[in-house]
Amino acid sequence: KQVRAGYEFKQVLNDAWSLRHNLRYEYQSGHYENMYAKWWDGLLADGRSLNRILYAGKSRANIVNTDVQLEGKLNIGATKHTVLFGVDTMRARDDSRTIDDIDATPLDVYTPVYGTFPLPALVYNPSNPSTTRQTGVFVQDQIKFNDRWVALLGLRHDSVKTSLRDTPNAGVDDSAWSKRLGLVYLADGGWAPYLSYSESFQAVAGTDKGSG
Repeated sequence: KQVRAGYEFKQVLNDAWSLRHNLRYEYQSGHYENMYAKWWDGLLADGRSLNRILYAGKSRANIVNTDVQLEGKLNIGATKHTVLFGVDTMRARDDSRTIDDIDATPLDVYTPVYGTFPLPALVYNPSNPSTTRQTGVFVQDQIKFNDRWVALLGLRHDSVKTSLRDTPNAGVDDSAWSKRLGLVYLADGGWAPYLSYSESFQAVAGTDKGSG
């Protein structure tokens, strides 16, 4: 199940500058029960059957995203600039519970008969909720000159923190800078050859905060 709600707001300040603010809230919940063949055990003595194993889980997540952007269109000498300043934040809380492996009845892989395993009472492990907070600030300038060339220069800084309840040394606490560079030539006939370079930042889950 997934539910989303939010809004998009834009305010024109004057002929050159405009302000935008976006907000989105998202709720997700899921429940799954999966049966897998234990192929790593090999066939049973009858040479036809495989043992099976049951996995199950429940999850809930609450996610809030918001961003504020200030955009300006400026003429400086022979160049036209579209500058963008902004900040965006995200907060996500994930609460997942799982069930350890439950052995199920074997399955004849040549003439399978399903429905032979009565589902037991499912007792889920205690949850260990995680909370992630990420904040990014960025600046970008799109420059057009000689009516043929367009350059893009962008710089962004992200910081992210993830914590697990009752596990103070587990999670993520990291930050990084990333860049965007681009150049395009607006040729006749609709052709637009370009060069581009971009970087991105993705925090790696499972980092031990105490390891430095």
